[in-house]
Amino acid sequence: IRAVIEVLIENAINYTPDGGFVQVIVYDKGNKINYSVRDSGIGVSPEERRHIFSRFYRTDAAKRADTEGVGLGLAMAKSIVEKHGGNIGVESQGENKGSIFWFTLPKQ
Repeated sequence: IRAVIEVLIENAINYTPDGGFVQVIVYDKGNKINYSVRDSGIGVSPEERRHIFSRFYRTDAAKRADTEGVGLGLAMAKSIVEKHGGNIGVESQGENKGSIFWFTLPKQ
């Protein structure tokens, strides 16, 4: 789970321009724990959201940002979260409108 959190925070930092923000929120919701990483970065287009957790996938905006990476971090995060019985997702209004990457885990 630590690796999942690191991937989400690192991506938020890498894809948010100077002067932007990254916010981490963790809260208890009944029988689940919710984690979210919100940023004011490059965002994700509606068309790309369905592929974002696929291995080796990088959005066009991510490629233009010229960051290192091969598109494995989010795929790995999804696998880890699902193996722990959780869910993972992304919300974004589109390119240059920021993102919220979130995951939930059942309480053990």
